[in-house]
Parts: sequence; C-alpha cells; structure tokens
Amino acid sequence: MDQVQDAYTEWAAGYDHFAKKNIGIIKNYPVILGMIEKEPRKDRGLELGCGTGLLTVKLSKYCPEIIGLDFSEPMLQEARKKSSLGAKMSFQTGDITKSLPFNNDFFDFVVASLVFNHIENIEPIVNEIQRVLKIGGILVFDEADMTPRTPEQLKHKLRVAELDPLLKRRDEGIGIWFGRPLDKVKSLLERAGFKVEDVAKTVVDKELEPIVENYQHHKGRVFSLIIKARKI
Repeated sequence: MDQVQDAYTEWAAGYDHFAKKNIGIIKNYPVILGMIEKEPRKDRGLELGCGTGLLTVKLSKYCPEIIGLDFSEPMLQEARKKSSLGAKMSFQTGDITKSLPFNNDFFDFVVASLVFNHIENIEPIVNEIQRVLKIGGILVFDEADMTPRTPEQLKHKLRVAELDPLLKRRDEGIGIWFGRPLDKVKSLLERAGFKVEDVAKTVVDKELEPIVENYQHHKGRVFSLIIKARKI
C-alpha cells in the first residue's frame, strides 16, 4: 500500500486533469451514481478512497450529508477545495485497511470506486463497512473483470496514452492492482452479512477510443463489474 499511497501523493495536483482520461472514472462513475440515485433512503453517505472528491461532489447531489475518506492528505487538500460544491460535504484522513472511524449503523450507503483494486484482501474492509452501515443500507463498489484476456489483449495492453504514476509503477514491476473472481466476491459479501442485489458491467466501447491505446484489440471487452450489496 505504501507504493500506492506514494503514487497518489505524486498524482494529487494533476489528478483532476488525468480524470478526463481515466477509464474507470468515465465508465464506472455513471453506473455507481445510477445505483445510488434509485435508493429511497440516502440521508448520509460515505465514500472510501475519495481522492480529490470528484465522485464525492456528484454523490452530494443525492444526499444531504456525504463524507469522503482517503489515506492521502495531498489528495484531500484538493478535495477540500471542492467543499463549497456539495451540501454538507466533508473530508477526513483515514486508512480503510485498518478500521473506519465511525459509529455502528451510521450510514445509509457506502461507495468505493477504483479502491478495492489496490487491496489484496478486502474482507476486513467489507466487515467494517457492514458495521457502519444501517440495516438495509447498501455498499456499491467496482471490481476489475477477471475474465481471461486473449493472447492479443495480453500483448497489446489497454492503457491511456498519457501514463499516470500508477501505470509507471506497474511498468516497473511493482504490484499495484489486485482482482477477485465474482463468485469469491459474492461469497465474501454473504459471509459479512450482505445480499448482492445487482452486478452491472462497464465495457470498452467507442467512447474510449480517442483516449486509449490498442482500442482495436479491446473493444467490447468488459472493463469492470459494479456490485451493489445490501446489509441484511
């Protein structure tokens, strides 16, 4: 995690610029927001790994109170510049791999986007999320699609034309990303006291062609799974 934190610290000042070319932000955020918007109860929400607050601002349109939590203080410094854009939007420093600094049964929803893919073992985090969610509250997060890549896709990696610090570290052989098969994620959620209600897919499509290399080898490929699970 230190390598990930260092990368985001390096990235903080320019993250919002890069976000315009971030596949996960372009494709995953709209699906996540659609899931939250449909919920009848969303008075208080939590975003884990909020970064510079890009998604937090959008989430604030659907609830009167939203808290963003992140381990990178430089990223949060950028997020706090957006505090005037959301009704009762606040940001806190915290490491989600340890414990969440909130009371039991506190939130109506928890969102984590482009976060769990940096963590090898998410089970302790899911247990903590279950603790801070109200009964009937939801967790919405994205997971990398684990479908095996074709030889051509492995040879021609899907990547944005402008490398970010995370991609640079991956190219240096540093372990930055982790993924889990969907059946294992579902089992983990069920053990923690959740019921999976929806699994949506985001796809590499024409929208991404102008910003990614090797588009022709990846068009139509599932990029992420967006999972919605309810605390029962």
